[in-house]
Amino acid sequence: MASPTNESHFNYSNKSSFTLIENYIYIYQLNKYVIIPVYPESITDSLGSTFSEENILSRTAPIQSYSSSGPRRVQFTLPLHRDMMNSFNWQNNSFIDEIGTELNEDYIDTLIRYLQAMALPSFKAVEAASSKYNRMVNPPIISCRFGNTIFIKGIVSGDVGVTYEGPIDANGKYVQVNIIFNVVELEPQDAESIAKNGSFRSGEVALTAGLHKSMER
Repeated sequence: MASPTNESHFNYSNKSSFTLIENYIYIYQLNKYVIIPVYPESITDSLGSTFSEENILSRTAPIQSYSSSGPRRVQFTLPLHRDMMNSFNWQNNSFIDEIGTELNEDYIDTLIRYLQAMALPSFKAVEAASSKYNRMVNPPIISCRFGNTIFIKGIVSGDVGVTYEGPIDANGKYVQVNIIFNVVELEPQDAESIAKNGSFRSGEVALTAGLHKSMER
């Protein structure tokens, strides 16, 4: 089962009093921070290289010609249990929106909605020079941080899978919810940067600063 984060990092009654949120996802097309109150059950961080082989007469091994590397792919598995969220006072958190309040959602319900939205673009009406409105597509790009282990900025690749498991609680909701999604890194890397920063590469100071600003409002 996933481990809850250390709640001492965030004082829910005072949004301006905290050091740094350990686990979050920033959804660029929605300009929304999603706070993940648990650590994932597992994280798979993969990066490979591709070579083309050419067989040479009388040679016991083919010639390997380097083709490309990457992209980096990270798979997150998030098992969420409603009972584990009781201590996470979502009513004092700016993450719950008006829709969630109207539907009397708990934190997991709202979390599911936004994590599913990660896979979709946002369409905005922008005014063109001809005074007519055109549609602008903001593609699904996110940044993820989990503790001091993983940071990645990339696209959501493939499905955002949500699996509901029993038992059923008093509100008619499944107690256990499992969410799986994959992120493919956007920024190119080299051997030196990965050897220096590892799986926490591409961390953005501006992104962290933006998180503080958004939570302090």
